[in-house]
Amino acid sequence: MTGPVVDPEVERSEPSPREPEPREPEPREPPEWLLGLGGTVVGLLAAVVTGVVEALYAPLRIGTVRVPLSPVLAAVFNILIIWFTYRVTRRRGLALLPGLAWFAVMIAAATRTTEGDLLFTGDDWMALVTIGVGTAAWVVAAYRLITTAMRVPPRRPPGTGVR
Repeated sequence: MTGPVVDPEVERSEPSPREPEPREPEPREPPEWLLGLGGTVVGLLAAVVTGVVEALYAPLRIGTVRVPLSPVLAAVFNILIIWFTYRVTRRRGLALLPGLAWFAVMIAAATRTTEGDLLFTGDDWMALVTIGVGTAAWVVAAYRLITTAMRVPPRRPPGTGVR
């Protein structure tokens, strides 16, 4: 019985070093400025969208009863949007921009177009409450952001206190 034919040259050569397995590239975190820009854009878009929704729901009725859904949405979403934008950007000034965008939508809803269309009429108390509550929510969130930045821990003399 004969075995496989082996070339003596190949048999004497040393085995080639094993090639390293290709590594998957490690995921990189995005740069800080990109997160700030993205968070600001998302916050601004969310403020505009919620402002439009609140303007459209201001005259909401069930039968003959006015439903105060719009002021509740304004209060909740304005605080959440400002909180989100601050958490993503870590900048207080950028976190307050969505409140300005929301207020611009409210001003646009209360302004008559060239065709005569108007979302918020002068006798619509629900629209006024929506603007007031949404603005108050924005002011409270802005106040909290600004005052927490001004808090400075009390200074202790060297050598005292907990280590």
